[in-house]
Amino acid sequence: MAHVCPRVDYLAGFCCPVGGLVAGKPRVLCHDNEIFLSNGTEFVYVYDQEGKVLKAVYRCPDQVWHVELLPQPRQLYILCAHSGIYCVALEQQSR
Repeated sequence: MAHVCPRVDYLAGFCCPVGGLVAGKPRVLCHDNEIFLSNGTEFVYVYDQEGKVLKAVYRCPDQVWHVELLPQPRQLYILCAHSGIYCVALEQQSR
């Protein structure tokens, strides 16, 4: 039987500030040479730290409340107000 990857990632291991999430609070995550920025709007920006250029912009259906990065496999979890949690696979070159 082929190796089966887990279909559920538990959010309990993700960082959450004491007292809960603050809606629209800016968040910056760094991994390798990429910077992920959420500024409280519906956008999440990805910058290349070495080249100092904008690599990608993700537009969510509502205000972004929180973002978390899972390094392996490279996935970005985005919690949006009124619409849920979204998972973005960062390995895709055609994002």
